[in-house]
Amino acid sequence: MDWNTYYEEKLQVIREYKHDFRTDDPCLILGWLVDFFPDDLEFIEENAFHLFAKAGGEENDQSITDMNECFEQAVKYRWDTTDKGRELYIRWLTRAAELGHIKAAHILGFYYLKENRTPEWFETGINYLKYCIFTGNDYRSAYDLFFFLKNTDMEQALYYLKLAADHDIVQAQYDYALIYYNKGDATAYIEAVKYFSLAAAKGNTMAMYYLALCNQYGYGLMRNPSTAREWLERAAALGLGKAREILNAL
Repeated sequence: MDWNTYYEEKLQVIREYKHDFRTDDPCLILGWLVDFFPDDLEFIEENAFHLFAKAGGEENDQSITDMNECFEQAVKYRWDTTDKGRELYIRWLTRAAELGHIKAAHILGFYYLKENRTPEWFETGINYLKYCIFTGNDYRSAYDLFFFLKNTDMEQALYYLKLAADHDIVQAQYDYALIYYNKGDATAYIEAVKYFSLAAAKGNTMAMYYLALCNQYGYGLMRNPSTAREWLERAAALGLGKAREILNAL
């Protein structure tokens, strides 16, 4: 199926559930396509440029069509706290994001999520961050989504946390591991050890500390007090006080 046919068919499906669905913002459209049709993610990613080419083409008669120039225009108003300044800041960021500027989309995502004036604002912020992830490969945005979603949809929040962890966001690896460690069952400990190990290998001292505990007590792996001590020593050498306290008590 070609992109145009796919696009029209899928938008019709979305409209059946979202009567107020907006089709003027490619970032939002992309977010909804990913939400409704996750099995089509690869196809959507390959063709997402069509959305942004359309936004920057003849249907949009704004004179500046370079995303970096639009972002530079936005930066001029970053610290302008007047209503007009805020309006211009958001307007230029939106224009830059429509043209494919990932950082602009990330800033907009945070703006809408932190302001959170209406459910629609929250939804818009979520979709901007999803755009950063699935079009810009910005997995720091996946980690950010975890924090914004964890109080309302923990299942989705964990999905994005794991996505960030699997793409080398070290703090996400530690946080994901800690969640499973705190579950306290055998299967969860195995998952915890896997991600503590990833984070510890990249220098996260708290991951080293918990990996030491797992080795000391046999959580998720064979008990190995010698390896536990090694991890404590590494964490202590990097300045983790609680690791030094345990070593001193041994």
